[in-house]
This record gives sequence, C-alpha cells and structure tokens, in this order.
Amino acid sequence: MLLTIDIGNTNTVLGVFDGETLADSWRVRTMANATADELAFLYRGLLGEYRIEGVSVCSTVPAALREIRRMAAGCSGTCRWWSSSPAPAPACRSSSTTRRKPAPTGS
Repeated sequence: MLLTIDIGNTNTVLGVFDGETLADSWRVRTMANATADELAFLYRGLLGEYRIEGVSVCSTVPAALREIRRMAAGCSGTCRWWSSSPAPAPACRSSSTTRRKPAPTGS
C-alpha cells in the first residue's frame, strides 16, 4: 500500500492507497515543530495494521518535510519514497530508494 502525505501550513492530509483505490484517509493539524519520533507515533496510531510499501510526500512546510524524511529513514523492511522536493530521498533500510518523475502533460 502507498501512504500519501500532503503537508500544508494548517493541515496535513494522509491517505492510504491500495492500487488506485483510496483505502483510508485522515486530516491532522500540521505540527511544524514535531520531531520525527512524534510524527511516527501519530502516524503509526492512524495507520494501524496497514502494510505500507511506499511513501509519497508533498509539502509547503520545509521543517515538517525534514522530519518526515527522518521518520522515513527509520522505516523497516521494504520502503520506496517519492517527494515533491528536489532534496534526496532518505535511505530506507533493506531497500533502494526511488523517485517518481512527474507524468508528462499533453497540450
């Protein structure tokens, strides 16, 4: 399953996708000063037993994105990472990291 995280200035929206189907979603307050450990604690509580195989993140809050990267770097098992930011993806244990290129737009 793919965990998507959209970090805005006020709210962060998380979604879990099973293929192209949205399995679940949550809206939480964006905590720009939260640590990676605090975010992991919150997200694990929301995600429950979902088996996350990849993470896709976009953010307008640099401090929050930094901590999300740190959180993802501590993931266990296989993990793939996509980010809207040009900074390098975190190294996930037991897996190579990849970055998705934007889909071409036709006009």
